[in-house]
Amino acid sequence: MLEEISNRIRENLEVKDRIREEGLKISREIVRECRTASFALHGEDFEKAGNSIEAAGKALKKSLRPDLRGMLTFTMQDL
Repeated sequence: MLEEISNRIRENLEVKDRIREEGLKISREIVRECRTASFALHGEDFEKAGNSIEAAGKALKKSLRPDLRGMLTFTMQDL
């Protein structure tokens, strides 16, 4: 019985860890694209800036998945 409970807890934590890692990956992508857009704007490379902003928007949409939003809430509770 205890082994079954510990297995369920471990599985639950592994799922949350995978989701958290995916969320971190997406957030890094958003930051990277926004940084690239900012540098491109300062260099007046508006095409590159637009492409980076578009890429950041796509990454942001990926972060709005219900499982990632749930993880964000879970993470904010830890703070």
